[in-house]
Amino acid sequence: MQELNTIPDQELSSAGKNYRQEQREVLAQLIQEISGENDLDRLQVAFDLSSFQENFLGKKIHSFDKKIYVLESNQKEILEIDSTQNTHRIIPAPSEALIRDFAALDNRLILLSDGLWQIDLDSLEKKQLKTQGESDQEATLLAVYENYFYLFNPSKRNIYRFTETNDGLSEAIGWLVDKQGLDFTSIQDMAVDGDLWLSDNTGKILRYSRGYQSDFQIQGLAEAPSDTLEIEAKPESETLLAFDKAAKRLLIFRKNGEFLSQIRSNELAAVTDVSLVSEQLAYALSGSILYQIQW
Repeated sequence: MQELNTIPDQELSSAGKNYRQEQREVLAQLIQEISGENDLDRLQVAFDLSSFQENFLGKKIHSFDKKIYVLESNQKEILEIDSTQNTHRIIPAPSEALIRDFAALDNRLILLSDGLWQIDLDSLEKKQLKTQGESDQEATLLAVYENYFYLFNPSKRNIYRFTETNDGLSEAIGWLVDKQGLDFTSIQDMAVDGDLWLSDNTGKILRYSRGYQSDFQIQGLAEAPSDTLEIEAKPESETLLAFDKAAKRLLIFRKNGEFLSQIRSNELAAVTDVSLVSEQLAYALSGSILYQIQW
């Protein structure tokens, strides 16, 4: 008796053709998952942050234009590392208030603290862009895209947007229109690349455009995330990065939801934040250690 796979398509019944197609799709997905799977015993160490400052422990990380910025766990200073010049410096907080979040933009750092601040990276001059008010007082996340500043404020159940002009920051506008089904208390991270991305503590990734939710579905990943996710999306890249701490893995997608690769390592269990550097490179922050991950 001939094997099904040796029979030409034209000689198969309709049911036989459907079965063959289903098997091909299963095989294609299996091949994709195997090719995208990377289990690493040890991650490559890019920097030991304690060599720059004794007892330095990182909390959050951003990378921009070949420079790395790490918020110290005390939330009172930021370590800048120039990876091309092999230099570093400590940038103190602009006020006594803690830095809750920050973003790197051109030659500036934008800080969410007591209001919104900027630090000029050439002169280290600090300037308060906005005094503390209702829109930012209980905000937890900051993201910057071009001349737009976004603040996620769970207590106000909104995302506020500011526009930066030559005259300073505009008044805050409630940017989020479509709030249906959004649990503000579960949101973990936010990224903006033209669209706005949110991740939550149940493994969901949400995409918004002009204040409304856009369709986004993960495709080709056998084991979907089910716990807290950190995300990163940059306008110059088609890569969407998601860090699944509970599963000790880094997930790499295209922005259309297509699964590309995943990196698993026990060393990811202690990582607190990740930053996308290029299409095939990311940094992962674990206390005083900064790992370099390639795929």
